[in-house]
Amino acid sequence: MEVNQKPKLEFQKGTTYKVELSFDAPKTGKNAKGNDWYLYGVKHDGIDKNFFADYGLVAELKKFTRGDVIEITDDNQEDNPYKHEWKVVSVGSNKPLDQDMRDRQNTTEVKITTWAAMKVATHFSKDIDALKTNTYSVLELHKQICNEELMQPAVDELF
Repeated sequence: MEVNQKPKLEFQKGTTYKVELSFDAPKTGKNAKGNDWYLYGVKHDGIDKNFFADYGLVAELKKFTRGDVIEITDDNQEDNPYKHEWKVVSVGSNKPLDQDMRDRQNTTEVKITTWAAMKVATHFSKDIDALKTNTYSVLELHKQICNEELMQPAVDELF
C-alpha cells in the first residue's frame, strides 16, 4: 500500500507564509529521543502541506483553529537555524461567523440591532473610524423609522 505524503512546508527566515489551518490542533508524538513533536496540516498556495512546529510556534498557533487563515513569519535574522522569533497574524477565516465565534469561545454579547447596523455600515465604510460613525448613523436611522407613527398601524395589523 502506497502512502501519499504531503509536501513539507519549510519556513525561511524573513519570509511570510499565508496558510489556512487544516485541523484544530496538531498531531503529536514523541521522537526516538523522547522529545515531543507537533505536526500541523495547512493549505499553502492552494496545496495541502504539513510542517513540524517548535514550542514557540505551537504557542502562537494554539490561538487559532481549523479554517483560520494566518500569516506566519520568522522575524529572527540570526544564522542559528534553531533560534526563531515567530510572528503569527490572523488575516481571515473561511468559516461562517457564528462558527468562528463559537470556536474562539467568544463571550462578547452584541445586540442584534448593533450587529445589523455594523453589517450595513461595512458596505460603505473605508476604515474603522468611518465604520464607527456609519454604524451610529444606521442605528439612529433605525430608531427614527421604528418610532414613526406610520409604522405602528402596520405592526398592529400583524398581531
